[in-house]
Amino acid sequence: MPFVKLWHEKCAKIALWRFFLKKDAKTANKFQENLDIWRTMVHDSLP
Repeated sequence: MPFVKLWHEKCAKIALWRFFLKKDAKTANKFQENLDIWRTMVHDSLP
């Protein structure tokens, strides 16, 4: 389901930009780590 994958990517990028706009690099890095884990879980669960 490429649409779902693209949608997740778009939401992830928007959320990540919000962290960067707050200029909180530490939080952004932690979020990126969690995002990578979450993305792997989501993609593994997709058919």
